Amino acid sequence: MASGDDWAAHFLKRYPELSIRKPGARAMEFNKATPEKNISGEDHNLDETSPSILEHSEATALQDITNVTTQNPSDYSPIPDCSGIPNSPKRVETSFTISSPKDLIPIPKVKSGEKRFTREREKIAILTKSSYKTELEEAVEKLQKAKQAKLVKIRKMQLKDANEKNKTISKDKIK
Repeated sequence: MASGDDWAAHFLKRYPELSIRKPGARAMEFNKATPEKNISGEDHNLDETSPSILEHSEATALQDITNVTTQNPSDYSPIPDCSGIPNSPKRVETSFTISSPKDLIPIPKVKSGEKRFTREREKIAILTKSSYKTELEEAVEKLQKAKQAKLVKIRKMQLKDANEKNKTISKDKIK
């Protein structure tokens, strides 16, 4: 796999139909933006004028089609350069301000699972007799012997220190 400066050259050799600049482009027609394809208002059901630009004194009626009236656009005060976005949306009271979701549906109590440090580590057993198994057993035995030898050495040193302390204490008592 090539890296650095060669990466782009290798990529273009391997995938000649793909483009690095526009990954979705597989054909030249993809890159062309024509008014018929992308800008047409009929395709997107958009009006030529935005409701925030129009000034209405009463609610805009759609009664011709659906018998529904929409909210008066003058209720919104558009931000400069961002028409259609209200400056301060009206505060709406909901039923959730009266009661919390905890009151409607109590939160279930769940027992926490085992912690990682309390679980015992699982051991894998090799059931067949093989040279690998004997090597593992020998290695484990060697480690156990080394640990025991270390413990014996530590105990001997502790006993030696304790004996020396006892000797000094007994000499002080005798004097």
